[in-house]
Order: sequence, then C-alpha cells, then structure tokens
Amino acid sequence: ADCSGSACSFIYTQQKLPGSSDRVEIVLAGRVSGWVAVGFSDDQKMGNDDVMGCQLSRDGVRVFAKNTNNRGKSNSLDNPNDPSQYLENVVTYKSDGQIVCRFTRKLNTGAPEDKDLNNEYYLLFASNAGTNGQNDFFAPLGAKHIANPLITSSKVSALSSKEFTASAESKALVTAHAIFMILAWIGAASIGLFMPRFMKKAWVKPYWFQAHRAIMVFVWAATILGFILIVVHVEGWSKDSKHPVTGLMTLILCFIQPFMALLRPNPTAPRRFIFNWLHRSVGLSAHMMAAISVYLGMELYKNSFDLGNGALYAWAGWIGLEATIWIVFESYQTFFPLKPKEKTWTDAADAKDSAKPIEDTGERRVILIIYSALNIAFTLALLISVAMASLK
Repeated sequence: ADCSGSACSFIYTQQKLPGSSDRVEIVLAGRVSGWVAVGFSDDQKMGNDDVMGCQLSRDGVRVFAKNTNNRGKSNSLDNPNDPSQYLENVVTYKSDGQIVCRFTRKLNTGAPEDKDLNNEYYLLFASNAGTNGQNDFFAPLGAKHIANPLITSSKVSALSSKEFTASAESKALVTAHAIFMILAWIGAASIGLFMPRFMKKAWVKPYWFQAHRAIMVFVWAATILGFILIVVHVEGWSKDSKHPVTGLMTLILCFIQPFMALLRPNPTAPRRFIFNWLHRSVGLSAHMMAAISVYLGMELYKNSFDLGNGALYAWAGWIGLEATIWIVFESYQTFFPLKPKEKTWTDAADAKDSAKPIEDTGERRVILIIYSALNIAFTLALLISVAMASLK
C-alpha cells in the first residue's frame, strides 16, 4: 500500500507453505516507527478479529512478531507470556527504515482466540507511526492506527495466491456527524444562548425570542441527526473513548430543553424563577458538555482522519472567545445595568418585563454582530479542517 517505486509504506503477502498442507507463510512489512498488522475478520468492522502484527521496539532496534486479537476495539496478546505463540520460523529485521516480519502459522491453531484460516475472512490492514510507549515484547500492539484500516471488499482465503484489493472505510458518516455537531454547538448554540442572556433587556422581545427559538430548534434537530449518523456508522455503542459518553449526555440535555420550554409558566407566575434557572442551567450544561465532546471527538479521530492541529487551534480560539464574552458581559451587566426608560411592551405575555421598562440600546447589537462574526469564523475554520481531513 502507498507505494512509490519499490518503496511501500505497507507490504503484506501470504502463501501456502511449500510442502505443508496446514500452514501459511505471511510477510508483514512497513516503513513505520510503530507497527503494521493484518486482521482476519468475519465482517468489515474492527472487533473480534485475529490479528498478527510486526512491531518496532521502543529503542528502535528490535522487531517483534506478535500473535494478537481484537476484542472490541482493544488489542490484546493471545498469550501474555508468549506474544509469538503459534508463530513459527519467525524472521524479523529492520532495513532502510522498514521493519519486516516473516513467519508461518498453522491454519488452525486450536486456540479460541485464533480464527481457523481454512475459512475465508475479510482482511484488515492497519499501521501506527509511533511507539506511544508500549512497544515492548510483552505488550499488545497498543496505540491507535494512524489512518482508517484498509479492508478487502470481499472475503479472502489465506491459501489464495491471487492478488486482491483493499480500500479504506468510508469517512462520509463520521464527517457528516462532525459537521452537524460543529454547526449546532460551536456555531448556532453559542449565538442562541447569547440572545436570552444578554439581549433580552436590550432588544424588543419578539426579536430576541424568535431568534433564540429558531436557532435552538436547529441545534436540537442537528444534534439528533448527528447522533443517528454516528450510531449507524459504529453500528451501536462504542467504548473506544469518553467521547460517546459526553456526546450522549449532550444529547439528553439538549433533547429535554424544548419540552421544558413548552411547559414554562406565565412570566408573572410566582415560581417562574425555578423554570428560568432550570432552563438556563440545562442549556449551559449542554453547551459545556458539547464543547468537551467536540474536543474528545477530535482526539478520537485525530489519527484515523489525519486531523491536523488547525482544528485544535480553532477549538481553543472558540473556547477563548466564549470565556471572554461571558466574563465581560456578566461583569458589565453586574456593574453597569441598563437604565430604565419610559417604554412599554405590547406583548401581554411579557407582562413582568413591561412593568420594568428598559433602554433599547444599540451597543449590545453591535457587540452581538462582532461576536457572531468571530464565532462564525472559528466554526468555518473547524469545518474546513474536518473537510480537508476527510478528503485525505
């Protein structure tokens, strides 16, 4: 794979061992400082796979051949006391920046962790460029692969000498998930939360409320759609990182918000303040949880998507913007509250506010425009980073 002339970043060959009916000879090689591996799988997804790997030691001198397996998304040794168990005639070396492992294995070792290679399986090819501190002989392959594994389009026999092709798993659903979540929580939710908190007392209610409602309905719909897309992609629940946990918490908090709003009491109701605090707390909690989830998502797919530092810088810039705008405005509202002005609202539903007329200022609208422009800039930077990574 990824060959330029005779130099390849990944090499895999298999053939029936001459003079034997029950053994296969495998060669794994790669121009990496970590490991290369082949997995035999019943499907085209990582999980419950028989994996054989070729790994460079942390000191960059020795090369190990290992018989391992994937249980779920994690790699483990078949035998922690003998990582090369069932691998015979092992030859390993490093030459011209390339690690090479040549070995034979019984088609059926009889071990429950190993597949019976008399049958056909999908082949998954993966590699990792770095040591990640785990490249010892008695450690599993460890460290997530650097790109989406290459997967054969059909099942292949380990005894077959025919050429076959493999391609990377589609990134479309993951990319769409990321786009919807970034649009919802980095872009839209930030502005939607700004409206009721900082524009309510400085803008005629129908404007701020209508904008807030429209934006948050989009956030609600985009979050649910993004969640469905990623569940379809992973075919259920993933335990690969904390990202699914924070994502689910964000979804739950987001989902209940509109129903809470529909049940809000009249503005003059004595317990209206309870709704105000609950609605505000749930909204802010969802936003903070979403910010954490976006970061964890970038970390989770940083290797498989080859996501550069641009996305992290954009996220960090957005965090700085959010922290600054909220600290400054909360301080401003505390020390420089809007001065009352003779003005009444025509909206009877806002009777409580009409009893306390406020000044309709233009300064906050100018700040809203500047804040929105910066927010959109960071959102676009994140979207561009994700789009560029998905095209690699």
